[in-house]
Amino acid sequence: MNRAYEYLKGKTYFIATEDGPQARVRPFGSLYQYEDRLYFSTTNNKPVYRQLKTAPLIEISAMGEGGWIRITAEAVEEERREVRERFWRETAERLGRDPGNMSDTMAVFYLKNAAAVINRYGAEPEEFTF
Repeated sequence: MNRAYEYLKGKTYFIATEDGPQARVRPFGSLYQYEDRLYFSTTNNKPVYRQLKTAPLIEISAMGEGGWIRITAEAVEEERREVRERFWRETAERLGRDPGNMSDTMAVFYLKNAAAVINRYGAEPEEFTF
């Protein structure tokens, strides 16, 4: 998990979800590592939230380090308010938000049963799970 976090940290990454028969891909920037879990966030009033709740199997992809990463995982909503508050405080400043004023619409998900592969041009793939 640390390897995936370090690869994605500070980058725009893309999450693919399922919307009925249509795949949807969108950029994300929020990322947080806590209690041996890798978290991302959205708001509970967006279509992506409904897609994650309906079909939680996702793929994440990003470019960097002379190649790219792809992660397949299940997105699980974090229900604990203290974790959501911690996530908000840790990512708010970087995202231009007030650290002391968490949005009531914020939803936080962590990756479960994740399998990752990092591909670099001219190198063997680096595969790991978390």
